[in-house]
Order: sequence, then C-alpha cells, then structure tokens
Amino acid sequence: MAKTIDREALPAWAREIADAYLSGAASLFLLHANVFDLVLYKGEALTLREFLCRALLGIKDTVIFYNISEGLGFPDAASEREFLTGVGRARKGALPREPAEVLLLLERFIRTGKQNAAIVLDYVDQIAPAGLSSSFLSASDRMAGTTLQRWALDPQILQSDTIILLIAQHASEVTDGVRRSPQVRAIRVPLPDQEERGTHIEHLLQEMPAVTLADGAPAQLAGATAGLMRLHLLHLFREAGGRGSPIRLADLAERKKEIIERECGGLVELIRPGYGLEAVAGMEEAKRALRQVVQNVRAGAYARVPMGIAFIGPMGTAKTFTATAFAGECGMACVKFRNIYERWVGASEGNLEKVLDVVEALGPVMLVIDEIDRAMAGGRSEGDSGTSSRIYARLKEFMSDTSHRGRIITLVLSNRPDRVDPDIFRAGRIDLKIPFFLPETPEEREVILRKMAEKNGIVLQVTDGLRATEPMNGASGADIEAVVLRAAQMADEHGRPVVTDEDLQAAALDYIPLRDEETLAYMTLLAVYYCSSRRLLPERFRELSGEELRQRLRGMRMD
Repeated sequence: MAKTIDREALPAWAREIADAYLSGAASLFLLHANVFDLVLYKGEALTLREFLCRALLGIKDTVIFYNISEGLGFPDAASEREFLTGVGRARKGALPREPAEVLLLLERFIRTGKQNAAIVLDYVDQIAPAGLSSSFLSASDRMAGTTLQRWALDPQILQSDTIILLIAQHASEVTDGVRRSPQVRAIRVPLPDQEERGTHIEHLLQEMPAVTLADGAPAQLAGATAGLMRLHLLHLFREAGGRGSPIRLADLAERKKEIIERECGGLVELIRPGYGLEAVAGMEEAKRALRQVVQNVRAGAYARVPMGIAFIGPMGTAKTFTATAFAGECGMACVKFRNIYERWVGASEGNLEKVLDVVEALGPVMLVIDEIDRAMAGGRSEGDSGTSSRIYARLKEFMSDTSHRGRIITLVLSNRPDRVDPDIFRAGRIDLKIPFFLPETPEEREVILRKMAEKNGIVLQVTDGLRATEPMNGASGADIEAVVLRAAQMADEHGRPVVTDEDLQAAALDYIPLRDEETLAYMTLLAVYYCSSRRLLPERFRELSGEELRQRLRGMRMD
C-alpha cells in the first residue's frame, strides 16, 4: 500500500476525511449513505474496503477491519502481525468475535500509544444500534454501544495516531451517543452525479468491449441513469452482455423505475408522466400559476421558483392528476411517496434517508407527498420512541434546504391541512398554495366531462353538453368520470360505438355519489383559508377576510 495520499485522485467525500485527519481536526468518522457502492479510483472500480485500503489507509502501518459477521480481519499479514503483537495474542484464531470484547481489545491496542493504525468498523449500526431502549439489549450490546460512546469522548483515543472509520448505510440507525457526538465527523457518501456516472460508463465500455450503446454517447446514458449506483450500472452492462444486445435508452426507463423503487424499500413510486397541464380540465388560474413555475424552471430563474407547492381541496378534485400533469409539464422526474412512516423503530428514519438521497441524485425532480395529513398528522405518534417526530423534522429540514430551489420541488397534497403541523406550510417550505374546488358551473362540468371522455378513449356524440351535465350539479371530477364510464357501458350494452346525450342523462340519473356535504363544505373552506393568492380563488371567496374564514371554520370544526 502507498505511504502517501494522492489527494487530487480522491472523490470529494474522501478528500474531506483526508483533510480533517491530516490537519488534526478529526480522527473518528461516520461514513453513511452510499457505502455499499463501488468507488472508481485511478481507473479501477473498487469496493469501499478496497478503496479505503488503497487510497486512504496506505499511510498506516496497521489496518484492522471488524464486523459482527466476519469478526476481525486484516488486509495483509503485516497488519495482522502488528495487531497480535500489540494485544499480546499469539494467533488470530484466539481473537474474540463478540462486539463488546472486540472493542475492548481494539481499545487496548489503541492505548499502547505506539500504533500508527486505522480501524474500520463495518455495519456499525449492528454493533451500536439506535432507537432501542436498553431493556431490549443484551448486556454485551449495551457494553458495545457504551464503549463506542466513550471513544467519542476520550481525549487519549481521539488524539492517538489512529484513525477510526465507522460505516453504516443509515446514520440515523447508529446510537445517538455516537452519531451526535461533536467529536465524530459524519461523512455522507453520495450517489454518483452525472459526470461520475459518465466516467464510470466509459470505464465499463473499456472493460466490456462487447457491450455497446444503441443510443448516442455515454453522456446520454449517464443522464438517463440519475439516481442509480455504480453497481447498478455494472449490472446493466452485465445483463446487456448476457443478452448479446446493446443498451437502449427506451428499455432503461422501466428497469430504472424497478431498481429505484426496490432500493427505496417500496416507499416510493417513480412516475413517468405521459401528459402535461393541457390534460387538466378547467382551473385556468391554477394552471396559469403552475405554467409560470414551469417557465421559471426552464429559464433557470430559480430564485422565482417556489421551494414547495401545496394542492389543497376536497377529495375528488383532481389534485393527484394535476400533480402528475404538472411534473410532465416541467419535464421533471416525479417521485411519489407511498408511505414514509412505518411503525418500526429506527427503520423508518433510515428508509427516509435513502429516499431523500435518491431524490437528491435524481434532480431535477418533483417530490409528491399525497395525503400529507394522513402520512404526517402533526408529526406525532405515541409509542414509537419519537420516530415519527424525527422523520417529520427531517422532512421539514429537507423541504427548507435552499440548495434545492429550482432543482427539487416538493409538492404536497391535502384535503385536511388543519391536521398538519402549520410549520410545514410556512413560506420557505411551501411558497405556493393552490386551492382545488368542485366544479361550480355547468360550463366547468362540461369541460371536465369532455376531458374525462378523452382521457378514457371514449367517443362522445353529444349535442347539448350543458344539459347533459345538469344532473351532475355538485359532482366532483371523479364523480363525472364515473358517470362517463357508466354512460360508455350503457352505450356498449345497446350496441352503440359512441356515447349520446341519452346515455349521459341515464348514467347521471342512475349514479349515486358518496358525498358528505358538511365535510365537503369544511374542506372547501380550508382550501380557501390556506390559499396563498386571491387570484386563485373563485369570485365568491375573494372578499372574505381571514377573520371571517376562521369564524366559519370554528363553527364547522371537525375531528
């Protein structure tokens, strides 16, 4: 191993470690996030362990690895010999495997004061896990966690000539005493950016000359693989080599969707919008506001792009459909949270971190959180050791990160924003709040009717659309779609390839909507109350003062 560090050849996160250690600023580091990926170093694709040995730890006389599965390990005979001599053991077979015993042995080695060493603890979240009450841990586990916390506070260990690297995929799953210690430098290993993916693709093309790209240069493939690890790229190349066919961008989209959704533990859905705002019926003021956002994104006028946007209104008002259309109009990738909160202590925080890492790597991207009032009601849940509160706090921190402006747009959807911590809707997190309402006029209902027919491939032969929608007064967009589908079924039963006025009238009269008028009225007033611009409101709501709205809402308050 080399006895010097080639700083310029290191990725940014590794340079941060080298600079902090060599300057004496830190000697204990927690590496997290993309720690199971390959690292491209001087033309070679290395595992993290190989990279650390070759690029960073070669300046050390002794390098020691440990994880609870494999026990103590050494990259070479010299390191093993130095360690055994230092702790007074004759052979490796006599070494302990239990974390508590191993850590005490490593501490003894550090305290000899003569060792120029590096210690790497893999899967440290399994050695000192977070979020568990001590009553659930064995005495050995408690001792291991306490030992690491002592290391983070012990001046003799921190000032020794030993660098200690703790490795975990999710920092949130490491005990708080270590993770939050000011003496532990957290180092986030990011997913590769477009330039790094392009370099790795060129490396793979050299390593596997039989694999070719069907579409353009490596740069195009690098752009299309945002959010993927280098390991994923390697697997894509191996799959193409096994098939004996080139890599096609058209085939990549579904494979990428599958990989990302699996890597995120099924918590997200990667959506590929096939339409823009032209598919949304009515809502002209809302579409005008959203198109202004699109224009600013495309022009690079990021200072005028909202950090986040909220769609607020009763169920059935096309909030989800409009969100997808907006992502399509922007030309952004679209990631939708399926369920960001699970009742698993510790695991939820780690899964959220993984999702947010992928979202950052995918940018420009739209992050859609549907029914935020259900997913994160007040950010509180009893009996989960504070997990939900920490998840909520992390999400709010992510939403207010100004480095995301114009590159990551968070879009939250809600019909009960009063159930959400008001802090989520403050300026700087949610800058644009758009109300959604049930269609109020026959003209609006007719526009929606025709859009729903177009969306579902139904041919209308309707001479009086306004009259056809008269029985649909008070219906939501979802209700109107249900009527259109039922009318198409009736036309089919009569052997007609098109839907007529009579079919629509019959379907509308037959359809029984599930509607709670009191709840709908309350949700409508909430949409007005949370709206950020009077221009987005129907005429009848524009002159209402905030106090009038509050009084009305108090009189209708619901659980």
